[in-house]
This record gives sequence, structure tokens and C-alpha cells, in this order.
Amino acid sequence: MKLLYLAAAATLPLMCQTASLTCDATADPVLVRSEGVAETMGLINIKCAALSPGTVAGGFTVILSVPVTNRKTGADTIDARMVAETPFGTQLISASPILVGGNTIIFNPFEFQLPASGETTFRISNIRGFAASSLRPITAFISTNGRSGIGIRNNPVTVGVPQRGLLAAAATTRVLCRSYTTPDVLSFISLYALSTSFSFRVTENHPAVFQAREPGAPNGQRILVRYSGLPPDARVFVPSAIVGTNGIEQTSVGEFGVPVSGGIYGPGSNSLLMSFVSGTDADGAGGNPVALPQSIPFNGVSEVQLSGGAGTAAFEILDTTTFASESAHIPSFVLLPENSRYNGVVASASVSFGPISRTTAASINAPVPRFNDPAPPNDCSVLRDCNASYFPKLGVRAPNLAFEHIQYTRTFASRYITINNESGGVLRWTTTVTYKKGQNWLEPDPPSGVQNASINLRLRPEGLEPGFYEATFRIEAGNAGAAVYPVTLTVLPAPGGPLPPPEIPEDPRTPKFWTVGNAANQAIPEIVPGSLAAMDGVNLNGSNLLVMVGGINSKVVSQASDHVTFVVPEELGGQPEAEIRVEANKLLSPIVKVKLADAAPAILTNGVLNGDGRLNSRENPAKVGEELQIFASGLPVAIPGRITARIHDRDITLPEYAGKSPGLDGIQRVSILVPDELPAMDTEVFVCGASGVTGLNRACSLGYRVWITR
Repeated sequence: MKLLYLAAAATLPLMCQTASLTCDATADPVLVRSEGVAETMGLINIKCAALSPGTVAGGFTVILSVPVTNRKTGADTIDARMVAETPFGTQLISASPILVGGNTIIFNPFEFQLPASGETTFRISNIRGFAASSLRPITAFISTNGRSGIGIRNNPVTVGVPQRGLLAAAATTRVLCRSYTTPDVLSFISLYALSTSFSFRVTENHPAVFQAREPGAPNGQRILVRYSGLPPDARVFVPSAIVGTNGIEQTSVGEFGVPVSGGIYGPGSNSLLMSFVSGTDADGAGGNPVALPQSIPFNGVSEVQLSGGAGTAAFEILDTTTFASESAHIPSFVLLPENSRYNGVVASASVSFGPISRTTAASINAPVPRFNDPAPPNDCSVLRDCNASYFPKLGVRAPNLAFEHIQYTRTFASRYITINNESGGVLRWTTTVTYKKGQNWLEPDPPSGVQNASINLRLRPEGLEPGFYEATFRIEAGNAGAAVYPVTLTVLPAPGGPLPPPEIPEDPRTPKFWTVGNAANQAIPEIVPGSLAAMDGVNLNGSNLLVMVGGINSKVVSQASDHVTFVVPEELGGQPEAEIRVEANKLLSPIVKVKLADAAPAILTNGVLNGDGRLNSRENPAKVGEELQIFASGLPVAIPGRITARIHDRDITLPEYAGKSPGLDGIQRVSILVPDELPAMDTEVFVCGASGVTGLNRACSLGYRVWITR
């Protein structure tokens, strides 16, 4: 078989081709990490046959359902590969295909003489994709370039199935910093004996999640521990080597029921081994794994570089197995100088894959592999130890926290709260006080601690005027639990001073509300004149319900005792804020101020329909060139404004329709045509609004998932 590589499709001698191919596409789909930004997809196989031998010319195009994130080898070429398997052996067709439009790969045109059998198989490998952008299987659509004589069946093929890769557990993510005498010799054992230590446990959700560095790759897969809130005089050390569960002896500081050990690794054993990487940036990129000694067990440590109380410890995976899920403990040692004034400060830590990167397209210099950093789910359900005795459990006993104080007196009250670890492990806890009225009139002593303790909650009411004060006292212990208590303080006037006015008991039927926002997404606090808003509260379903916004009665669309939807009056257009009050059962709620906006859109749940009026879904996708109807709240209708949309990476500046949705109070409809050039895929659609014809103060909705077919 003779292959002739041509520079451009225009040079192909298509008029001379004497054979055509019929091909079937298949793929070897692989599990990819849903945290992954540059995940390797499965092998694509294109098996072709012709009725007779002859010369065939053509080329292939692959359209991935997610962005392609390979390493670039040139301005617009990437490091994917295509080979041909023939009776004459494997021959390279293309090692630097062209990337077009973010997810389309064009392989170089080719021409060759078919063997006598008329059969050949093409294999496409090393395509990387943005797995974090998809919640469904990742597909590849294969087509031919130009006027080739190649026909392909069985499109698209599944090349990747995203699934969460990293699971983790920790006795606590809150790090209590204590003063210690720094040991003369820094080692795993000396630091374990003389410093604050804590561990993350990391676990594969399925085999082969942990991967060693590929030959020639610029970096390997890493596990990052990131620290924040550390005092300026803190030092953090970590083991230079981490041995996993299937090593001869696992690295551990005695947490999760594993004995203390620096770890023992059998060279070439295909067991989990990680090395600390020195010189990385804050996202865990760059640097080099430290050389590991041959000593058994490992006892070396490395210092984490800190800046502004924050730092990153990166561990690169050097060895692993693909046949079983593995776990590892990653200890950290935190030291403060002896007699540090920051003794007792509580810092935080988190764990994730690394390097972390926000580059979601092919790049010439971004790390490969690379990841985003969602918090990993707890691994205890996989390891079946959620109720194990080595996990701490917070237990709290507290008295009634209602205080009284006479103004100007010096007799200050206290309450004692008992903290107990009701299980094993090390309980690290901290406290916070949130004030509804006044500030700093409570003082917990100590504010944080380790294991069992008694907190003296002191009253500090100096300078408070007579009245009623409220606060919330919270004890937080990470995965070990939390406890929350209301605290009240009544300050009475000094003897001889004026008596406080008598309290009039509130009617229990009084309507109250505390959340007001866009009815499609109440997390959006701004409401838009002419749009549907919603509130949550109590006693909202009385007779003759009125919702007054800016002094104007709004139209109530739905009502229940705890939830009301209403249309924000259009007359309020252009105003920055308004007061809202509810009347029910002839009782008035307190007044609440809300922010108004020209645009703050959100798409309704089940709010995207195809042109035939049916709900867009995986089973009922919209065809390219046909209509999508998007129903939203929060787009500008009461004042001059612009409404636009975006689907996938295409901006729709002139929708087919954009405005009020007849028959649906407070709802806007935006109709767009799905661009013809988009491939079959699932993607996101957005709607945007801006004030005035110039489009100032543009605001867009969150993306809404839609399905497209061709």
C-alpha cells in the first residue's frame, strides 16, 4: 500500500479515482474523569471495504460533542493521530491534524492504492476533550472531506463516558495551628511527634482514575492539597513520598485506622506511589517531582512554599495499577514558632486533582492533563467506613443562652458549653457568632480547639442601649458535624432611667417574607419590572392578599402559605430599588427593600420548547435550522432594551421573536433558529437583556441544557 501525503485537498486527483469505500465507524469508549479538562477519548475505528482494488483519495473530519483540548503542535494543528491498518502493516496517515472551530478536527487528505482484498481500517487516537463540560456520553461524528469516494455509516460513535474520578475524606478541613519547638532534624517521624498533623484520604472512584505520566508528556497527573488562612509565621511540611493502600506499608499519620508509617514501596510493584513536586505555581503546574531515596521506610519531608497565608502541595503519581481502585493518605504538618502570637489560629485546606487550569480549548502551553477543582465527594461510601470509629463526631451540651443585663452595670454573665468527641479520631472545632443586632457583645473562650473542651461564652454588653438583641452561635467541626444555638440579650435601662416601652405581642397570623427574587431562579435577588418574581415566607395565603411593590399593587399569579409569585409593576422601570409589603387577613408584613434591575434573566425550569411545541430533551432534540422557544423571566419589557441569545458558541443578536409571552403573566419568550452549522450534540442556551438601544448593563442567564440533532 502506497500513501501519498498532499498539502491541500485542491491537489487531490479526484477525477482519477477508480474505487470507492464503504466504511463502518466504531469506537472503544472509555471512562473519563468529569473533573478533567483534557481527557483522552477512546480509539475511533473506521473499517472500510471496496468491491475491487483501486486508487482511493479523501480525508476524514471528526466533530467532537465537547471542545477539543489537545496540545497544539502549531498555530492550528494538534497532536491527535490517524493510522491505517493494512495487510502491509500500520502506516501513519496524519500526526498533526487541523483544529477548526474548537471541536472539529480535519485530518490531512490522503491517496493510496487499495490492497487486493479491498479492505483497510483507519484508527484515530489521542483526541482529548473537555469532559467537565458534559453530563452525558461524549460522541464523535465522522465525515469525509471534500468529494471523496468514502461513505461512513454508524454515526456518531461514543468515545467517552464522564464519571467523577476523585473521592476524598478528611477528619477535618479546619487546621488548628499550634506553637511547637521545631525539631533539629526535619523528618516524617520527628514532625509527627512534634507538630499539628492532619490528613486527606484520596480514593479512585473506579480503577485507572490515577494515572502515571505518559511518555513525552510535559507533566503528569497530580493531587493538590491547598492551604489558606495560615498565620504569617507558619511553616507547612509534607512527606516527600506517598505510598498508597496496595504498597508494602501505607503512608499514614495514624488516621483512618492505619498505623503510623512514612511508607514502604516495592520498586516496580505497580502499587500507588506519589512524589512531592517542588516549584509549582498555585494551580499545581510546573515544577519537578523530587527524587525519592531508596531508604525503607520513606522518612523524608518537603516544605510547602507559602505566600500570604496560602500555598499548594502537589504530588505527582509515579506508579499505580489499572486493575483495582486505590487510596492514599496525604498528611500535612503545620508548625508555628514557639510562643507565636498566632497560636490557636484556625486555617483551612482542600484537596483536588491537578494541575488546575481554566483553559478549556486546545493550547500550545496549557498543562496536559489538566483539571478543574470541584470539591470531591466523600469516599466513605465506597470504602464502607462512614460510621467507622476513627472518624470524630461532634457532641455538644449547652444551657439556655438567654441573657439579661442592666445598662451601665459591671456584672457580666457567662454560660458554659461542653464539647465532646463522641467517636474516634481527632475532633478539631471552631466557633463563629453572627449578630442580628449590635456587634461583638459575645466572646467565646476559647474560640477554637481540639478534642474535648468547655467554652466560656462571655457577655460583653458595654455600650449597648436598652433593647432586645439576637445572635446565632455556631460550633463547626467539618465532617464531624455542627451545632447551632440562638442567643438573646435583653438590655434593661439603668435604675432611675426611663422604662422600656411594653412589648406588644405579635399576631401569629402576621405575614412575613424573607426571600424575594426572580421566579425562575430565586438566587437572583434583583427583580425586573414587568417580570415574574417570587417570595418565600409564612402566612402569605390569607384572604384579600395584596403584594405592594413601590406602593403599587402587583398582580398575584400564584399563592400559598409559604410561596407567592407576582408580576413586578412595569411602572417601576428605571428605578434602582423599591419597598415591598404584603397584606393578608388585614395584617401587614414588615417592609423589605429590594433591588430593581433593567435585566436579570433566568430560564424557567422546562422552559425550552422545540418549534413543534414539545419540550426539548435528549429523546426529543431540536433540529438544526429549526426553532427553539425559550421562556424566561427577568428580560427587559417595561423600558426600551435589547434582548439577545446565545447557543453553544453562537451569538443570536436578532432573535426571531423577543418580548412578552402572551397569556403568561410576567414571562418573556425568545425564539431563535438553531444555526445550520452546529453538529448534533448537547450544549447550553443563554438569554441576555440590556437596557437601551445601545445595550448597556447587559446581563445573561445561566446556561440551560439543550439537545440538537441534524
